[in-house]
Amino acid sequence: RCSLRSKARASAGTGRVTIHAPGVTEAAGSIITAGELHLSGTGTFLLSEQNDIGTVAADILGSLTLVDANSLIVGTVSATIGISTTGNLALTTTGLLTIASNSTSGGTTTLTTNDTASTNTENIVVSANVTLSSVGSVTLLAGDRISLGAGSTVRSTAANVTLSSGFADSDNDGSQILDGAISAANRVTINLNAEAGSATEGSTGSITAPNLLLLSTGTGSGSFALDASTTNNVSTLAANTDGAVAYRDANALTIGSVGATSGLTTTNDDVTLTTGGNIVVDDDINVGSGNLLLNVTGNVSQNADDTIVANGLALLVTGAMTLTEANDINVLAFSNGGAVQFTDADNVTIGSLTVHGMTVTGITTTDDSVTLKAGGAVVIDDAVNVGAGTVRIATSTGGITQNSGDTITAAALGLRNAGAGNIALTEANDVDVFAAFNAVSGATVKFLDVDGVTLGTVTADGTLFSQTIGVGTTNGHFTLHAGGTVLIDDDVSVGTATVRIETSTGGITQNVG
Repeated sequence: RCSLRSKARASAGTGRVTIHAPGVTEAAGSIITAGELHLSGTGTFLLSEQNDIGTVAADILGSLTLVDANSLIVGTVSATIGISTTGNLALTTTGLLTIASNSTSGGTTTLTTNDTASTNTENIVVSANVTLSSVGSVTLLAGDRISLGAGSTVRSTAANVTLSSGFADSDNDGSQILDGAISAANRVTINLNAEAGSATEGSTGSITAPNLLLLSTGTGSGSFALDASTTNNVSTLAANTDGAVAYRDANALTIGSVGATSGLTTTNDDVTLTTGGNIVVDDDINVGSGNLLLNVTGNVSQNADDTIVANGLALLVTGAMTLTEANDINVLAFSNGGAVQFTDADNVTIGSLTVHGMTVTGITTTDDSVTLKAGGAVVIDDAVNVGAGTVRIATSTGGITQNSGDTITAAALGLRNAGAGNIALTEANDVDVFAAFNAVSGATVKFLDVDGVTLGTVTADGTLFSQTIGVGTTNGHFTLHAGGTVLIDDDVSVGTATVRIETSTGGITQNVG
């Protein structure tokens, strides 16, 4: 084994130092200064003093620890390309660290750039078309920024990959440019720490792992734009961020737990999730006063007690949507290719939302039914159109109303209000069958339809909506204005109150019984 004694200096100026040995230990105060450093041998290479090297290459049957006081390039020296170790690899600099040639480790790989007060200095760069691969975990701890070039690969074949920018930072600089491929056998973590930067993935980038964790907490506002690539593929996503999140996945995605982080949380920031498969909410999503957009090729569902909290929820879904836990949304908008069931804990408005430049307005389905159950008032503030489907709305209190010009189009409309508040839908609605029940004493039902309408039965939808037959109130008035024939096909019962029915044409008739 070779030892560099205390305060010994191996110096070649801008030339080359070559060490071929059964391991090397650098004693305190000893320094290697060279334009190039070539390491080879069997054993442990521990070069942990304030060395000053331009380019390093190594082929070691063992582990390598190398510290550089300034910038460092992993490149080609003599006939050796990059770094190859059978054990752990650890490189630390106080300056730019560039992986310019392929490097592999049979153990773990840890790259660290210690922060100074200068911004955009202590960066870690994996150059274009270069691979950094380990059997064990790969950890990049950049005092400032991380950049993965197009065609590059950062990979752990048996463990995790962690990209942490703004690490132990003092200058509020810590963004990430991710134009390469990131893959891990278990987990990929992208951590912006407490910086105001962003993690941005280009179209050439990709993230492949069972689990993806996004972190940016503290006083920063780090955001994630991971939606330019169509090839990301993770099974479970968890996030705790102080900035907005946009993520695209090629297949199905579960919002769940990754490491110690459960679900998806932002500090009042917008989130967009785009997937090529189903989304399952298996842990809470809470974006505070931010908005959530789910753009899904497939179905959207949530498991028991796993809720969504947001100012607004917008959905573009090709399949069914089943979100029936105690969600808390102020504004709801969606365009759906399948049936919809949605539950909200209190008031909810059907309106319009714009998230990351994408706008969703009102409710639209392709002839599929929609059931909405709310713990408070429901306001229709944009059009609802389900074609030949059925709309069912049930409120615990607060009533059901619509604003000027905001209409409902459906084959059937069922309404139920259990607490204080009236049912008043008096815009140019167009439904074929209407049924309503307002339970509170004296609460009224008012409805307007542009053409003919039948007062009939709207069937139940599980526990969200009870079968509603005809029109019923508890001594509250019922007023109906129709542009065509009114057919009473089920009972109208208002106790001691008044029934008013007016038609523009076609008359008013009732069936037997």
